[in-house]
Amino acid sequence: MVKRLSENDRVVLEHVHRYRLTLPKILAGTEIVPKAGDVAARLTLDRLSGDGWLCTADLYPGHGGEQYYHLSEKGAQALGQDGDIAQPLKSEMRIESFAIATFCCCGDQFRELLTKEEFKRQFANLWFAGQPVRYYLDKGADGIVRLAYIKVDKVGPGDWDRLIESCSRFLRQRVDAARVAPEQRPRVEAFARLAKRGEFQFTVLTAVPEKKRAIELELQRRKLNHDFAPPITVHVVPGLFEVLFPGP
Repeated sequence: MVKRLSENDRVVLEHVHRYRLTLPKILAGTEIVPKAGDVAARLTLDRLSGDGWLCTADLYPGHGGEQYYHLSEKGAQALGQDGDIAQPLKSEMRIESFAIATFCCCGDQFRELLTKEEFKRQFANLWFAGQPVRYYLDKGADGIVRLAYIKVDKVGPGDWDRLIESCSRFLRQRVDAARVAPEQRPRVEAFARLAKRGEFQFTVLTAVPEKKRAIELELQRRKLNHDFAPPITVHVVPGLFEVLFPGP
């Protein structure tokens, strides 16, 4: 007998597709599972895995330990997605997806990563083919809702200055209409207006508190000196260090 997806099970699969992977603690942070808690989330994920909707893979390849859940080909097809996405994630994607899912679902507040379809629908004036989609909407303490682009730091304690410069370069490229083809200029100009209104920010996810502090101090120094400082907020992601540098 073919087992059909319940409405709630489909929502779980959509969650896995949105973040590319999940863990029981990540799913539990979303309130998707009616009975809250890691145990209930694990039972749900194990059941969906046993029924063939999900697969598992090592979170720390070559080091054993915890496994993450990702869509199976059957699960991808149930969501109308290409079965090619139903593979264990390559190293960089695994690290970035873990960081983003943990930040969005297990932090001080829930944040929903926008899918490509959602971004294209909500920000049609900013969309162009080929751009990476790692955005969510962030409501700041000042009440302003900003379009936030997530950058995952994967190099450990050093290179904080390069990370700031990477954000600066991204912003310069996205607001300079002279750098793009004429058909893309309306999108660049729309993004430039968004940035000028203070409605765009970078959210940097890092593994170590020292790097967060170094970035924040440098941004503060630039502002005091009236130098350009890209709009960056920094968050330390629990468990990211272990995923980046698994023990023996």
